[in-house]
Amino acid sequence: FLMLVIWLSGRLFRSLKLPPVLGEILAGVLVGPAVLGIVQDNDIIRILAELGVFFLMLHTGIDTNSKEFFRHAKLALPVAVFTIIPLATASFFLVHSFLGFELLPSLFMAFVVPLNSIPVIISLLKGYDINKTRIGHTALGATVANELILFVGISGLIAVAQMGEFS
Repeated sequence: FLMLVIWLSGRLFRSLKLPPVLGEILAGVLVGPAVLGIVQDNDIIRILAELGVFFLMLHTGIDTNSKEFFRHAKLALPVAVFTIIPLATASFFLVHSFLGFELLPSLFMAFVVPLNSIPVIISLLKGYDINKTRIGHTALGATVANELILFVGISGLIAVAQMGEFS
């Protein structure tokens, strides 16, 4: 049932010239515990979700021309950096200055908000059949660089927090 609903939602969104992944995500929210409660979060759903992401990433790796991917990497890194900086800065000032969060949670939000979702980006690129184009390689490269940069930042922030530097 769940697979059929999600698949049909993706097809419906594709026919409306919208990203299928958007329909799939909305279908998950609709049938999930937050709205209709038809499907509950449990170990089986979590395993299926992990397997889905795993196979999407595996397929992308197999399907990606590594020469083209790395050829566009020199453009992807600046794209990643220049998308992170304004989002991280705005996130930090919003939660710190306007919402009154302490320094550590504000820094954490500055690293979390700019995060992309590699599986969602891959799905969008494939859905529009641009995953093998220059913009597709650049977008995927920027997404990977974005996540690597931010994961390193989050890891460093957590390490500092665990040492008690922000207590």
